Parts: sequence; C-alpha cells; structure tokens
Amino acid sequence: MLKDTLRPLAEDLKKRDIEYNVIGPIALNQHGYRRFTFDIELLLSKEGLEKFHQELVGRGHRPVFEGARKKFRSTDRNVPIKIITAGECPGDGKSNPSAFPILGRVALSLTASARLHLGC
Repeated sequence: MLKDTLRPLAEDLKKRDIEYNVIGPIALNQHGYRRFTFDIELLLSKEGLEKFHQELVGRGHRPVFEGARKKFRSTDRNVPIKIITAGECPGDGKSNPSAFPILGRVALSLTASARLHLGC
C-alpha cells in the first residue's frame, strides 16, 4: 500500500520540480534495515513545502486537520504523509546540536558505524 502511494507522490513531486528525499523507515528498508511503518516521511525544503501546499493539496493529498502544515494523507488510500523541512532542528525546533540536512548536501554511507552529521 505504501509503494502504491509513494510512486504517484514521487511522480507528482518530480513533475512540479519539488526536490525531496524519502526518510524514516522507508529509507531504512531500502538499505536493508527492516522497520515497520504505516506512513511516508519526506524531507523537503521550505520552498518545496510551500509548493506542495500550492500545487498538491486538494489534488490527491489533504491536511490531516484544518491548518496542518506538515501532516497530510493521500486521498485515495488515506496513507499518512509527514514532511520535515530541511535545515530545521528536530524536536521543539529550537537551536540544538542537530538539524535536518539541506537537500542536495546529503551523503550517507551505511556501514556498521555510519553516521549522518547533522549540524544546527
């Protein structure tokens, strides 16, 4: 069910030139680390998030509640879609030692000791 939602979502993002990265359990699964998930998590730029709102909300995707900015559901399969914006700090969003990487600057080698450096 997730693949059936992710494929058209990826096509929609590509058609609209919205850069994105799939993150979370789906990304881990693609690298052989098995994780159960029921949602899709994406990393977008702030501009990409705005473009998502302008061009995709109401066209196959809807906010989970009125006023939601980063949590959506696909309208066909009701799959949750969470968006994280690049450069923001995890948790409460206040400055801390980590931040989600800027798109295009993400590099990760998955080895036993692999780490992704997040700087805020």
